[in-house]
Amino acid sequence: MDNDFALRLNTQTGEFTEYLLPHRTNVRHVEVQKSGAFSILWLGDQHGNTIVRAEVDDAGSAPARALDPQTILVREACMINCALAFVLSLVFCLSAHAQERMPPIPAEKMSEAQKKAAAEYIAARGPLTGPWNVLLRSPEIVNRARAVSDYLRFNSAFPPRLSELIILITARQWTQQYVWNAHYAAALKGGLNADIAKAVAEGRRPQQMADDEEAVYDFCIELHRNHSVSDATYARVLSEFGERGSVDMIGLSGHYTTISRVLNTARTPLPAGATPALVPFPR
Repeated sequence: MDNDFALRLNTQTGEFTEYLLPHRTNVRHVEVQKSGAFSILWLGDQHGNTIVRAEVDDAGSAPARALDPQTILVREACMINCALAFVLSLVFCLSAHAQERMPPIPAEKMSEAQKKAAAEYIAARGPLTGPWNVLLRSPEIVNRARAVSDYLRFNSAFPPRLSELIILITARQWTQQYVWNAHYAAALKGGLNADIAKAVAEGRRPQQMADDEEAVYDFCIELHRNHSVSDATYARVLSEFGERGSVDMIGLSGHYTTISRVLNTARTPLPAGATPALVPFPR
């Protein structure tokens, strides 16, 4: 059932207060606790696999107070012990959906086409990892996608500092833990400021970006969120990077959008020992 509001019952007066959410979501669980002038709502989103902590100022007498970006303070979305039964029920619910759907294919079960594609990939890059294990279900895609990936990652119009920023922005938009884990260190090694990466991970606009980083950030965010870019944003990217840079930026965003979709659909887990760095966005 889709909902765009949550109700809080005042047990002393019997009155309900309606809190409007920023957009439609799939709220299955709501826990409320009182803290000073704020009501704290714990919203369990079964589709987004998140628990969101929202603080709402109770001042005023309006019967409905909107939880929009100006009034909702989303502190964190994580599994915590706000109520044992609540957490356990959600954990069991989420675990049912966490099983990897397309794990690596054992060599003895590969078709001849898959063995050929795997051998060519291993000769060029080393062992199959993450998305490539999934893509091997369609072996022709592996070779073609690898060629695109090689160009975009290593030969595009951008230095690693910017190409990896584009990849991290894309991983954040899709909450793709595997991609973020694979590229975070490369971004820092390429010269990206760790504070910029941290802001991207938290869904914030980074502060103190260089001019070229601002141009990249604005272009990618508009493209992901609006599915287009404004004239001003396009003009700035054109001035900074030219038409080739504009196309390469679209290509990097698009390629890693595809990779993120592949991994999210396959529910590919992080490598052993890696810790998820991205908190799912509230829905």
